[in-house]
Amino acid sequence: MTRTPDGVDITQDNFAGTQYGGAGTNPDCNQFVPTDEGGTEGHLFTNWENSPGCVSRVFVSQDEDGEWHADTEDAMNLTNTEAFRDLGGTRIDCYGDLSPWGTMISSEENYAHPASR
Repeated sequence: MTRTPDGVDITQDNFAGTQYGGAGTNPDCNQFVPTDEGGTEGHLFTNWENSPGCVSRVFVSQDEDGEWHADTEDAMNLTNTEAFRDLGGTRIDCYGDLSPWGTMISSEENYAHPASR
């Protein structure tokens, strides 16, 4: 369940507005950013196409048998960090890609914005 920094569940009952489903149930973009040369560990970023927005980051690693494992203790909703909150958060996080420098690029859709009419 996606929560606000003060622990409130982000649900349609708790927050009015456009939502394409329950928070954390509508992934749109997954990008793996390796942290080692072999590409067997790194961060998986996911854009969740919901409102309010959510960009999750979880550390994943591959064991010797090829099985992938997620460190759920390290998982976080980046949009709940101070930097994103200072900008007002995100809404409807959609497409994403890797930059030429190997960092995650995220985009959002906001049909309520005057420029999109």
